[in-house]
Amino acid sequence: MRLWLGYANGRGGLDALWESGPDPATTGVRIQILDANAQGRGKADQFVKDQGCRVSQLTVQVQPQQPAAFDGLSAQMQVNCPRCQYPLVRRKNPYGYFWGCRNYPDCQVIVSDEHGKPGTLRQPAQATGEACPECGQGQRVERIVRKGQRRGQTFIGCSRFPACAYTEYH
Repeated sequence: MRLWLGYANGRGGLDALWESGPDPATTGVRIQILDANAQGRGKADQFVKDQGCRVSQLTVQVQPQQPAAFDGLSAQMQVNCPRCQYPLVRRKNPYGYFWGCRNYPDCQVIVSDEHGKPGTLRQPAQATGEACPECGQGQRVERIVRKGQRRGQTFIGCSRFPACAYTEYH
């Protein structure tokens, strides 16, 4: 399985590491070492190696605590796309959160968001094969209500929505 951290969870992880690690004295020492490297008096590869060891130590310290910054991280690593098996990633658009396949645009699977975890797979509209009685240009398609009091109910609408707002509830 590929490990992929979404922007929000990656930032949360970095925040958790930062809170448990650096202090002003440590930061001052790092700045002095970087200045020495810039002036040719230090070894950049040793500095990078030391920082890698420090981050590894911080990760070991933070991991058992499971800070709130890591909420949802395990869900992203464990839930794979039902079609292509790439990980699902939590995304946000103007209407709220949803889960999409990391393999987008090759795979366009969309899964609803249920309190920060992947919910159900969104089904595409099913054509009925009949013409729209309101506009005559589109087809009647069966859809599922996603929000509101009728959430989960099926209804018939026009394939030309939003140009044609024909709807018929069962």
